[in-house]
Amino acid sequence: MSNSELISTAEPRLAPPPSFWNSPGFRRFRRHKLAVFGATAIVLMTLACIIGPLLLPYNDTFIDIRQRFAPPFSGPHVLGTDPLGRDILARLLMAGRISLAVGFSAMVISMAIGICVGMVAGFYEGVIGATLMRFVDAMLCFPSIFLLLAISALISPSVPSIVMLIAMTSWMEVARVVEAQMRSLRTRDFAVA
Repeated sequence: MSNSELISTAEPRLAPPPSFWNSPGFRRFRRHKLAVFGATAIVLMTLACIIGPLLLPYNDTFIDIRQRFAPPFSGPHVLGTDPLGRDILARLLMAGRISLAVGFSAMVISMAIGICVGMVAGFYEGVIGATLMRFVDAMLCFPSIFLLLAISALISPSVPSIVMLIAMTSWMEVARVVEAQMRSLRTRDFAVA
């Protein structure tokens, strides 16, 4: 048998599945210039908040009383200084770092609570599922801002308490979505088998 006969009789190869970088969705995203610009800006701001404070010559709490109210691009202070002589860029990047940590931590905690409650409520029909979902409905009735204000008046302000406050008032929507998906998955053939 010649090589041409071997090639023609061989089984056809299946094309490998497209990678993320070659997927139609990512190609469409790359063609949209504003979306690429927005994603690039978000990534750069996030990296600046994470890495930036380590690269600056001043930290966010360093007070230089002789440099009070320094204008932007004056000497080593890129964005100037505040009334106490603290570097505004360092304070801005540290505030961004704290905001990112609070937002990410609150999202992880609220997702964990919502997924657990939704899975239990969707898996166990009857009294347990109905009770959990009525509790979720009752929590959704309260406006989040008033609940946050009422609870924050009772506890001392700190980063962990802010994370817990945000997480405790934002898990209900996740629980409703997960519960609906769990109920639909319970009736599928692979779950019944």
